[in-house]
Amino acid sequence: GTGGVFGPAHDGIGADADARIADARYKGNATTATDYIRESIVDPSVFIAAGAGPGHQAMPSFAHLPSADIDALVYFLGQQR
Repeated sequence: GTGGVFGPAHDGIGADADARIADARYKGNATTATDYIRESIVDPSVFIAAGAGPGHQAMPSFAHLPSADIDALVYFLGQQR
């Protein structure tokens, strides 16, 4: 129920990640949903997902977070199916 108020909703991101990797507009290095989620946290400019259009600010990078926190976010978001 994230609603996508400040960007795309995270609902289902664990399942949607594979489709985003396959999207012709995707230019990142991820080959798995987990890799995609991690990449989106540390370098969100690699792929701007649908729903993050006009009226939404770009997601900032969270690369400054400790690795354990990023791991926890990746796990949590990966469970959103």
